[in-house]
Amino acid sequence: MAVYTDELGDDICGKIMDSSFGLKRICRQMGQPYSTVRLWIFKNHHGFADKYAHAKQMQAERLADEILEIADDASIDLPKDAIRRAGMRIESRKWLITNLATDKTAKQKDETKDQLMKITIKKAPRPQLPGNRAQDAAIQ
Repeated sequence: MAVYTDELGDDICGKIMDSSFGLKRICRQMGQPYSTVRLWIFKNHHGFADKYAHAKQMQAERLADEILEIADDASIDLPKDAIRRAGMRIESRKWLITNLATDKTAKQKDETKDQLMKITIKKAPRPQLPGNRAQDAAIQ
């Protein structure tokens, strides 16, 4: 059984905040037993549950930032596969954000989900090039 230290708790929470990985994967990468770390959270061992909740909130904010980066990609002519993949990346992050809210009630989670579902991917309009008088006249 692993021994909890504040430094270890901070390392675990730091990795959560700086990634989109779940606790199980982070424990595996750090060589820590997942069940033990979950027990530290459950028992709020040395305040670890509070640190963990804060780290998950920061992770949700990171995922929201990633959604904006993916959706705001300035590439104009993306292949259909790339657009489909970007859509999947956004949807998975929206799902994670909704489900990362450990301290939210079911009603608050539903409201968050409703807000996230309003995010859509739209293809940016092609910029109008100067000097095309026939096109300029058609617009006026």
